[in-house]
Amino acid sequence: MRSFLRALFFCCLGMLGAAQSVAAQGSDLFPDGSLLIIDTAVYEEVDILVNVVNVGTAPAYVADGLVRFEQINFPARTQPHSSSSDPNAILPGERGYINVPGFARQSTGYCFTTRIEIDASGTLQNAPNARANDSRTAQFYDPPGQCPLHWSGPINAATFAEPFDMPEAVVVFGKSIEDIVSSREVGRSDGQRCSACHYTGATPPYAPPVAANAISDPLISPLTLIGGERWVASSNPWVSQFLKRPDLDYEQHYGAKAVYLKRLFRKWLQDGARQ
Repeated sequence: MRSFLRALFFCCLGMLGAAQSVAAQGSDLFPDGSLLIIDTAVYEEVDILVNVVNVGTAPAYVADGLVRFEQINFPARTQPHSSSSDPNAILPGERGYINVPGFARQSTGYCFTTRIEIDASGTLQNAPNARANDSRTAQFYDPPGQCPLHWSGPINAATFAEPFDMPEAVVVFGKSIEDIVSSREVGRSDGQRCSACHYTGATPPYAPPVAANAISDPLISPLTLIGGERWVASSNPWVSQFLKRPDLDYEQHYGAKAVYLKRLFRKWLQDGARQ
């Protein structure tokens, strides 16, 4: 009974979130869209750490392979995060890197973007359809969080300095605030949609026009009018109300918010509340 009540309590906390997805059976590395620049002893060259999350069900063991930048393949090797409990694998649900050594410095630039494919060799992961999510546009950065965070842009190490004290924050990486607020993607660590608690006719004052556990259509923008307020540019914007809620510590009362989500929205405001 206690576990049931606790689960019910979590749903009613009103943290932002999205639908649960079925994890790939095997290792499945998903690039979050950020590329850390590491200086080397040779000025003309840098190492690139491609940030990834293992969204599969099995470890992605350290292996050699290829990463494609635009149309060119580069030798690469998987590398667990320094906080990993296994130095030889990127474990399910954990962050890690794909190390691309000897990359030309002149091909990089802070917050510049490029098109990548993380496993061009097909050797870095083993889930049946793991390569389906391997390609995306990514940003170069150093230090973490230096690039502007946009409402509809990717949340990654380039746009949001990772809160290392909160490993549950991994759930938002590679997604966008728009995805999370609109319940198109998971944004809370228990896998619930935002619309699990915030929907038409729900108790919380923030009740967008969407059915319970559904995706908002159209997607919610910063200027979407909901209950007489917008996320920004209104008399009592929802982002301000969100940030005033108590921090979630899993014993808090109704309406508490996860600290990593509050940090995320503060970063968005600091960067100018960009669309």
